[in-house]
Amino acid sequence: MSPKEKIRLYIETKGITLYQFEKMIGISHGTMRKGKDFGVSILPKIREYFPDLNIGWLVYDEGEMILDREGVVTNKYDLGQHDKENLISEELIKLQKELINVQQDLIKCQKENASMKK
Repeated sequence: MSPKEKIRLYIETKGITLYQFEKMIGISHGTMRKGKDFGVSILPKIREYFPDLNIGWLVYDEGEMILDREGVVTNKYDLGQHDKENLISEELIKLQKELINVQQDLIKCQKENASMKK
């Protein structure tokens, strides 16, 4: 699979159009449809706008298409809609728990600060 074909697959999973992709990374409209592959000069822009796209997969066919937030390769792109919703729900619960912990720490610090002022 060529890099262009891989990008088409990636943007399809993201739900964006080729035109939107071209506009975001600053390449001419139609570039993704034309025969030649793009140069490596656009890779920094692709990485900037699409940090979850595994550049190793795109260029060297190494690993999976999608990276998670920590830059670890995942295979989430070929999950069904129900599985994606479950992953999103699990991530939301994890983030809510982290928020609660931060809020508890903040309250603790505020109490300590108030007791120091007395």
